[in-house]
Formats: sequence, C-alpha cells, structure tokens
Amino acid sequence: MSLDFKGPKGVILAVILVAGGIYGYSSFKKGMATYSPPVTPNLTKSQIAEINASHDKLLAKLSGDPTTLLKEGKPLFDDNCESCHGEDGIGGTAPDLQGIRSAPITVAEKIFNGAGDRMPAFYKTMTEDQIAATAVYVESLKNTHSQKTKPSKP
Repeated sequence: MSLDFKGPKGVILAVILVAGGIYGYSSFKKGMATYSPPVTPNLTKSQIAEINASHDKLLAKLSGDPTTLLKEGKPLFDDNCESCHGEDGIGGTAPDLQGIRSAPITVAEKIFNGAGDRMPAFYKTMTEDQIAATAVYVESLKNTHSQKTKPSKP
C-alpha cells in the first residue's frame, strides 16, 4: 500500500500526519518538562561500602534454611508488618502482599531501606537475619490469596 499525496485527499492526509507528529512531539516535550528523576543522596564511599556489605549479608542470609527462616519470619511479620499489611499479608492500609511479584532480595531490600514515604526502613531496628527471615515469610505469602476477607477501605 502506498500513500498518495496528490489532490485534495493527499493534502488532507499530509496535514493530518504533520499535525499528529507535532502533537506527539509536544506531548513528549510536556512530559519531559514535568519529569523529575529520583534524587540520590550524596553518600560517602564508606556509606556506600556499608550499604553494599549489608545487602551482601542479606543475600547470604536469604540462601539459608527456608524452614528455619519461615519459622523465624512469621512472628517478625506479625510484630512489624501485620498492622499495615494485614493478617497473612492480605492488605490493610498498605498493599496486599499475597500478589507480590518481587524476588526475595527485592522484598528484603524494601524492608531494609523502606518503601515510598509510608513504609519505614527497618535496618536500624532489625538485624540482617531478621530482615531475611521476614522477606522469606513475605515470599511465602505470594499467590496464597487467603480466604480471609480483606478489610474495607474507609
């Protein structure tokens, strides 16, 4: 199929194509003007090394005995996460964890660093062992979709 730009129909087609291109470009420019990339804090080399060491420890802990980690993770979840994520992670004031698609290390990093402006970072109140155990427990909730009723949102 070829486009015929001859005659009145061709002029109209050309105008539509040019207008579409201009609109698309202006929408792109507008979107770029409002885009704010995430801000990375200025960290020292020692702070970066400390964060990397903690994440390496988390990876090592996540590869531990799953049965032990699950057993340790459940009470930690109950104490630290259930008030927001709900019993068995069904959701509450925070997201439902039963439908998560994240890898255990990603979950552990969110527990370690916090998530968004509502979930606190637990690196000061929990050890790497505790964070790893909690992450493994959260991972165990994936796709369980409890029969319990989710709380209604106000």
